[in-house]
Amino acid sequence: YHTEAIKTADPLATSPHPAIRLAAKDVLVDAHLGAAYDIAWGVFKQKETAVPKWLGRAVAFADEIIANDGGTEEYHFRIAARALAACVGAQGKLDPAEWAAKAIQSGERLIAAAQEPGHKQQIAWNLGTALYDALQAFQVRSDNQKALQYGEQAIRYLEQGGAARQQTLAYSYLLGRVHFRMGAIYAVGEQNHRAAVAWFDKAVPLLS
Repeated sequence: YHTEAIKTADPLATSPHPAIRLAAKDVLVDAHLGAAYDIAWGVFKQKETAVPKWLGRAVAFADEIIANDGGTEEYHFRIAARALAACVGAQGKLDPAEWAAKAIQSGERLIAAAQEPGHKQQIAWNLGTALYDALQAFQVRSDNQKALQYGEQAIRYLEQGGAARQQTLAYSYLLGRVHFRMGAIYAVGEQNHRAAVAWFDKAVPLLS
């Protein structure tokens, strides 16, 4: 269905009508991201070759929208976040470093530009969830230091964006999972059980 969406939207991306053209390009961005995600999480060969190609096409369409159709930094953030989710699904076959850096860069720009406190919090929350994916992707690649680095950043952004969510199950569950995974990295990857227990102690009340 992602491929069908691309086939349908592609001829409309050159429409003389701005609303139709922008809508078609928006579909092309999301459909390419969706295909990249499908391949990363599915049973496919050569993921490390195929997924970057689909992501690259999404970037090209996003750049076109930004350059010619009034698109904003949100497109770059959307791509980086979805790319990090794909990196998790690829189980170590994709390096998340570039996308993690781009997520922070774009996310920070969007936070700075946002006028409403609630909007700033939503962007921070989305950035935190993206960096949780970065944590997982680095953990699978046994890059424990990078995983811990992005895990700490994920927690900071989730807490920043969770002011209105702190009494919700979604907030507690996601933040608890990040704390648990930090503990697991210290326990298994770093053999630092004292640090692991400290993270597990933070996870327990959230998950409970």
